[in-house]
Amino acid sequence: MEFKGTKGNWEVTYTCELETSIACGDLRIAEAKHYETLNDPIEKEGKANAKLIAAAPDLLEALQSILLNGHSKKSILKAEKALIKALN
Repeated sequence: MEFKGTKGNWEVTYTCELETSIACGDLRIAEAKHYETLNDPIEKEGKANAKLIAAAPDLLEALQSILLNGHSKKSILKAEKALIKALN
């Protein structure tokens, strides 16, 4: 199966204290809203949600690689890289 969404590297960009955006180049993919004050826990959750959304294509690719190639070293490295992007 092929990913039919926006191709390219999705990245997190912070546009203001109330939302965190995910973009691929100049194309905005999504926003994670956090309608609270700065440094409130919900702001941190919003930023974490944005990181997970931005890593979604990488996570999908890693999962597909594992399904196609088994637990090869290359597949495991792809998965580790995708998880780092999602969680850091």
